[in-house]
Amino acid sequence: MIVDDHLVLIDGIKSILATVEDIVVVAEAQRGQRALQLVKDLEVDVILLDINMPEMDGIETCRRLLEIQPKLKVIALTMHQEYSFIQNMLDEGAMGYLLKSSGRDEISLAIRQVHKNRSYLNTEVTTTLIEGMRRKNSSPSKTSGIRLTNREKEVLALVVKGLTTSEIAAQLFVSTTTAETHRKNLLRKLDVRNTAGLVRVTYEKKLLDRV
Repeated sequence: MIVDDHLVLIDGIKSILATVEDIVVVAEAQRGQRALQLVKDLEVDVILLDINMPEMDGIETCRRLLEIQPKLKVIALTMHQEYSFIQNMLDEGAMGYLLKSSGRDEISLAIRQVHKNRSYLNTEVTTTLIEGMRRKNSSPSKTSGIRLTNREKEVLALVVKGLTTSEIAAQLFVSTTTAETHRKNLLRKLDVRNTAGLVRVTYEKKLLDRV
């Protein structure tokens, strides 16, 4: 589904994706509220979501979409490259973040990646995110409350490298269920909703320094 208040943008993305065999646009919405209604009745895997929309912005829309359908994969597709927008979208559960200057190949790649439950941030967004995290200069007091086991640290390091749960299980010689349990514990301890959030908090709180 494509959610954007500009019809010309929706038409443009639909035209681009019409040439991609394994991706089908099943719905479109120009308001967040309409998107909330549609996901209740349609089978949607991935949503391309604008941030700057009237009535209800993309950040709130993302949160409410995932409350309705927790398995949805949301990709922000926006002109905003500021750290605060990126952080807010990831905090609300978005798994991808693209700029509207992205081309067909990158949009298609992002959709495929998040469909596989992997996060996707393009180069410009990743740079902005890392620089923003560094500027925050988290103090030791902000990280002192986080206590990770040695196994959780190992899992976290592999998550940051982009490995899936099954790949982590294979590398650590544990079952997929065990690896998923560790991942869920990390989500809970770091108070985030998905892999993108784990990566963000890891850099923001400098948790890799301890791995």
